[in-house]
Amino acid sequence: MKIIKLILLLSFSVFCNGIIAQEISANIFSEKDSVSIGDSVIIKWDVKNADKVYVFPFAVSDSIGERKIKIKSNYTFIVIAQDSSEQKIIKKTIWLKTKSRGTRYLDDAEYTHPIRGRLKGRSLIEFSEMLENILQNKMRFSISISNTTSNKNIVVKTNLADRDYLLTDEDKDNRINKRRISYLISFELDNEIKGQINFTIKALIEKKKIIKTTYIKETNEDNYHSEIQKLKTIIESK
Repeated sequence: MKIIKLILLLSFSVFCNGIIAQEISANIFSEKDSVSIGDSVIIKWDVKNADKVYVFPFAVSDSIGERKIKIKSNYTFIVIAQDSSEQKIIKKTIWLKTKSRGTRYLDDAEYTHPIRGRLKGRSLIEFSEMLENILQNKMRFSISISNTTSNKNIVVKTNLADRDYLLTDEDKDNRINKRRISYLISFELDNEIKGQINFTIKALIEKKKIIKTTYIKETNEDNYHSEIQKLKTIIESK
């Protein structure tokens, strides 16, 4: 009888270990890896063994799904999957075969004046959801994901958007009538402190004179610092 109980106990232990040992499986598929501008692409994703899923920048949490989108620039998609012990990031980029003339493509190197921050008690998914809500719903930017080789950090960029509140009295004297701004936010899990997100915010500010048709980059450090600090404060207050 004791032998039978021991066998049953060992069998149950092996069964439980098999369940626990299941790792998160996450994949992103597309029918094409490179397209011409304006082409439509179907993106599919499939996640297994995860408690929670977030697909960036679609803002959906389905484990399996697909979306059809029209590609206007190089476009990166991210699937974040997590369970009680693991958080996994999978990236997929659709590349443009040729760039459209007259279209401004923002390079990560154009963003400057970094300010760093941290937020405790958030997972990658929770931080992603919060950041998307701040940038899109509250600040009225559109966002995209920057293609990076690392699967540990996520880099989010906003579009360049005109903002009248950036104009100063000095701008009027210098016949500057337009200012626009774009943010770049990179974030990742802290390697040592569990449940802490480390993030860095940079910005690109441009200005245009009344008689000109092109924008030039802002060089005043104070203008960058004040706007980046505002966004940092909003993030850390959540």
